[in-house]
Amino acid sequence: MATPSPRPHVAAAWIALALALAVLGCGHSEPAFPKQPYAFPTEAAEAPRIERIACSISVDKRRMSLEAAMRQYNVQGVSAAAMVGGRVVWARAWGLADAAKRTPMRPETVMQAASVSKPLTAVAVMRMVQAGKLNLDADVTQYFDGWEPQFKGRKARLTLRQLLSHSAGLNVHGFKGYKSTVSDLPSTIDILNGRGNSAKVKVALAPSAQQEYSGGGFVVVQAAIEGEVQDPFEAAMYDWLIKPFGLRRTTFMQPPSDDNLRTLASAHGPDGRPIPGRFHVYPMMAAAGMWTTPTDLLTVAGSLSASYNGAGGPLSTALVRQMLTTQSPTGSVGIGWFLADRGGGVMEASHSGLNEGFSSAVSWRTDGFGAAVMVNGEGPIAGGLLRAIGEAYGWRESSGGGCAN
Repeated sequence: MATPSPRPHVAAAWIALALALAVLGCGHSEPAFPKQPYAFPTEAAEAPRIERIACSISVDKRRMSLEAAMRQYNVQGVSAAAMVGGRVVWARAWGLADAAKRTPMRPETVMQAASVSKPLTAVAVMRMVQAGKLNLDADVTQYFDGWEPQFKGRKARLTLRQLLSHSAGLNVHGFKGYKSTVSDLPSTIDILNGRGNSAKVKVALAPSAQQEYSGGGFVVVQAAIEGEVQDPFEAAMYDWLIKPFGLRRTTFMQPPSDDNLRTLASAHGPDGRPIPGRFHVYPMMAAAGMWTTPTDLLTVAGSLSASYNGAGGPLSTALVRQMLTTQSPTGSVGIGWFLADRGGGVMEASHSGLNEGFSSAVSWRTDGFGAAVMVNGEGPIAGGLLRAIGEAYGWRESSGGGCAN
């Protein structure tokens, strides 16, 4: 994907560096996902609990087994993981990664996280803030050129804090992506200016006046990251998120490299069939373009939970606590995460996602509990299974009991 235009004072240096890397044949490349499966010493002991979870989940205000829910919603494959004490204790998969090829779903199978890309992008931003690369409260347009926000005919001053908490007043709720056969994807600046298949990103409401969910706002964040580091967004995410947190099967590359395509699930439509081209691609990567697994999502969650409680990690305690402090003026959004106070000093951070043929949900708490679910289909299963995991471990109130048909 093309990067935004460099700022004038670094343009010449950036061009020279790019030419040098081309001559040397080096630069950023995407590591291949490891072939070995995830391994959790506690998983065998958790097997009876996993079976009880799968036999009774809550969808559409009624209980049913995961198998029955998958049949009802034409879902082919589901992958989930659970966290206790800040560590992943099991990961399990059901069904198929590709219905046409009859490829089984595995815990290592990689799927699109859709809007769960947003809070993970926010984690990377906070690491850049920690390193002095970005400022949460500076005018975001200082980091890039080619797009200027205006409100009522005057330049609007927007900050990363506003953008990451959906309080910048921007439009464009979400994106439909592009067919995987499209070779000429729009750049970040093209997307912001409406030169793709989505509307131009504009300031629709007074900044900081209220909470208004905006995928467009995260494309502005993407432009800021690219402009500051002078690298493609997927390379920046490797440097600031994937590598420091030790994620094994995560990438923002759209589409992923040929080496990694074999590990990906195919997106499936409401009829249960793979969509043409297997999946859509999302050059608006910060908003919707992350490929990952439930285990990798909880790896980040576990690290954040530990840091929140003072144990240290890639992101400092102070900045994790800032992420989990409400920033939006009329809602309950921190920096990247939707928040809930569970009492007793426990905060819960959550996000869900929906792309063409993929759905996902993740929740984690500062007492070390959490769950993540990813589905290569649509409907309420991701949220329902996540709730069932929470019920089984006592951090969600049960809405029913016993196994269902």
